[in-house]
Amino acid sequence: MSFIKLAFMSLTALICVELSIAKGRLDALEFNGELKMGHTIRLSFYDPTSAGAFWVELGDSRKEFELVDYDSENRIATVRLGDRERSIELRSARIISINRPKPLSAERLAKIHDSQLQDIYGNEQLLKARMEVVVAREEKEAERKMRAR
Repeated sequence: MSFIKLAFMSLTALICVELSIAKGRLDALEFNGELKMGHTIRLSFYDPTSAGAFWVELGDSRKEFELVDYDSENRIATVRLGDRERSIELRSARIISINRPKPLSAERLAKIHDSQLQDIYGNEQLLKARMEVVVAREEKEAERKMRAR
């Protein structure tokens, strides 16, 4: 087999591998969000192959991906990687409701504070550690005041 034929076969195999990797990256790309600021629209994408998220404006490129088109009405972005293009819909949002705790009353906060103080003062090691922190702060403050003079 001639050297030229071997080199051509190797180059062909390399191009096929690169096209396969690009296809995989483009197929795995996720469209996560849209940010409008004035007349500028930025879209957020997540590339699971590199575990990286990025924002890109229409016509710009990031991480080898170019944002070619965006249909804001249907929320479909067209992205190019190499010579391949893919249209991607915005991922649907999951809305999770949480129960917001009620604010604590001043009386309840005072009880919690007293309980924490009892824990600290009832434990000699915690008390000693707390005193060391207080002393270190006071020394630092005194040193700062001396430098200021």
